[in-house]
Amino acid sequence: MTYEELVASGFDEETARKLAENNVEASAGGLPFDVIKINYDKEDILIDAGVKKGEYIVGWKINKTTLAIEEKGKVFKKPLEFIVVAQGYQNSAYDPKTNGYKYITEVFTNPFDSRKVKEQKTGLTVGELKDQGEVIKFNDILLVLIKEEDSFKPYLIYIRGVNYAFWLKQLEEKGVDAKSIGLKYSFKVDTKKVPTNAGIPAWIIDVKGVKPLDIKDIISMKDVVAPVIKKFDDFVKSSKGISVDKKPSTTEVSEDEDVDTLF
Repeated sequence: MTYEELVASGFDEETARKLAENNVEASAGGLPFDVIKINYDKEDILIDAGVKKGEYIVGWKINKTTLAIEEKGKVFKKPLEFIVVAQGYQNSAYDPKTNGYKYITEVFTNPFDSRKVKEQKTGLTVGELKDQGEVIKFNDILLVLIKEEDSFKPYLIYIRGVNYAFWLKQLEEKGVDAKSIGLKYSFKVDTKKVPTNAGIPAWIIDVKGVKPLDIKDIISMKDVVAPVIKKFDDFVKSSKGISVDKKPSTTEVSEDEDVDTLF
């Protein structure tokens, strides 16, 4: 929706501006919301807790040295239904030797800027690093709302690699512009396993349905959206100062990232 349409729907001017900015054609110093991911669990640790591979999960913390569950999280019922509020994009590379970022960029709002955006440690653009043979992953970061009981709760979903390619393909088949989905649709998704060129199966988002939101839906959520988009906007701004040496969040980056299998 445009700035004018958002204001006309009852959003205050500041929230409308931030929503419009963060949905252009379409982390940082600490993630603002929990991250939903697909359980890939190569070590079969979560299976002992009754969590199957391919489930949408959040909040689980695993000690990969002791193969123990340090903190139990949540398993979402499928199909998972969510509304995208806004989205951002980020390029990153995980370094398994240091368990930190090898490369990372700020969060940006135009996907066409991907090769032009500068990596924060080297000062080189992502395009220049890729031309030197570096492997850097493009992340599509969705800010979503999920209705839990009688209220909406915000989460982040990171989509990259094989998952991102299938996500784009599915939305294109449904006539949806993946760059412009903020406050426009309700998505209903399952998961499925697909083969990859690396010979390692990947769990991906399986889009079961896309329903356009009507104006009544949007107006009913405006009090929820306002504080959520402000927090996301602060997250985008703070991403300019992220430390490349910082250990990534266990829900944001995984050792499996190099085979394009996870969010």
